Amino acid sequence: MVVLHNKILGKPHSREEAFEMLKSLAGKTHSVVTASCGINTKTNRAATIATTSYVRFTPWTDEMIHYYIDTFNPLDKAGSYGIQELPPNYLDKYEGSFENIVGLAPEAVNSILTQLEYRQ
Repeated sequence: MVVLHNKILGKPHSREEAFEMLKSLAGKTHSVVTASCGINTKTNRAATIATTSYVRFTPWTDEMIHYYIDTFNPLDKAGSYGIQELPPNYLDKYEGSFENIVGLAPEAVNSILTQLEYRQ
């Protein structure tokens, strides 16, 4: 999930909602949080982990936002964007796991497997 000022930004339902989300994220730092859970059915144990990364966009103009919406599909992405498809001048910086921002952090999966003492 994408979080800005304690507000969760889900997937937009329209181009207009995508525009408003991207406008609100422009020039600001937001969080991307992914919760993961695993269950070892042999031991009946569960493990969970939440991974948080931080993303800061450059200040986007309305034209930049329209370009992104017209070029990419913001309607199927939380927060209306995919970091892996951002044009170079759109991202200021990120901190934490890039894979977490894209979708699922392998280090989180490895941590869960270790906690559950999973062995092949």
